[in-house]
Amino acid sequence: MIAARRSSLVWLCVLAACACRAAAPRPDSGADGASRAHGLGANGAVARAAASPTEPAAASDDDATAPVVPGDDEVSRLLVSLGVRIDRARGVLEVDGWVNQREGVVEVFACAPQGKTHESVVVLDCVPSGLQAGLLAIGLVPGAPAEQRADGTEVPPTGDAVEIRVRWLDADGEERSARAEDWVWLEGAGRTMAPRGWIFAGSYEQPASDGSGGVVFAADQVKTLATTYRDTSTILENPAREAFDDTLYVANPRAVPPVGTKLVATFRRAEVRP
Repeated sequence: MIAARRSSLVWLCVLAACACRAAAPRPDSGADGASRAHGLGANGAVARAAASPTEPAAASDDDATAPVVPGDDEVSRLLVSLGVRIDRARGVLEVDGWVNQREGVVEVFACAPQGKTHESVVVLDCVPSGLQAGLLAIGLVPGAPAEQRADGTEVPPTGDAVEIRVRWLDADGEERSARAEDWVWLEGAGRTMAPRGWIFAGSYEQPASDGSGGVVFAADQVKTLATTYRDTSTILENPAREAFDDTLYVANPRAVPPVGTKLVATFRRAEVRP
């Protein structure tokens, strides 16, 4: 198992190294709530879950979620070049991004630049295969995407559960944080998305479209990172049954800060819930 995981990591890192960082407009440093350079807390304070969708929690000292200081090894340097910072000792990844949408129907929590920005809550500035490689490097094991069979049977995604959190600075310069699920509202249920963790389905390989006979990583093509609606190309999937309906999830304007607000997203193994 360990050898197979290392082999996958090497393959993904090589793939990611060949990927081009997509050029896309980024919020300037004057955007509301803009962060400091990997910033969001020069004092190392970070994120606990929001107390409610209307009142995100102020950050507090918590070594388990302190800002990532990347290592100086080859894999860490490669991941940083692809937009992903890793602290393997603590099992944490960080990716910079910004708020993309704060109202309306969404199918995606996070996409990479030039991804499905018309239906994504946030954009994270990384190469998708770089995020995949980072998740493997912190010991997470991918499974398989969800499936809806011809007979109507719904097969949920498999893989390790991942906790995604976001932290940002509010208009007063105070650091705030929330779980990703706090930023997604489930229509009809009158609540936010259940905090069950995101399933590391791991996307898949597909034939290259250039006729070369090679393969490409689907998430790099579609640029999906974490989706609320079923999307087999994504790296992280919503495990809830509601994910088979593309009309149920909307961005939560009571919790999401203004569009353009800079943020840091963190990824780590989700705690096992009873």
